[in-house]
Amino acid sequence: MIRIQLDNILFQRKQMGDPLQLSELAQHTGLNRGTLSKLVNHPTEPIGTDVINRLCWYLKVGVADLLVYQPHETDDPKDPIHQKRKDEAKKKLEEARKRREEAKKKKAEATKKG
Repeated sequence: MIRIQLDNILFQRKQMGDPLQLSELAQHTGLNRGTLSKLVNHPTEPIGTDVINRLCWYLKVGVADLLVYQPHETDDPKDPIHQKRKDEAKKKLEEARKRREEAKKKKAEATKKG
């Protein structure tokens, strides 16, 4: 699983005598303070590339400093939980594909009528 290291980076800055409050980080990066708080308190929260870019830019760190991969028991392809999630993802993709096809058919029918 990918883990966001924002809490560690902020802690290291504090230890080095350069503390940074989330409100200050929000002000300088243009990110919402709530978003930053969520990233500190829930380090496995999904994060967009724009957020990564802004944090790396302001904190002057690389992506590898901000994000770290930590193996998780469900990352093992032989793990039944991993297989279940994989099957669920396939099912969702198939359902989405069917919805797109149905929408395309309806659009084609509407075009023929109109």
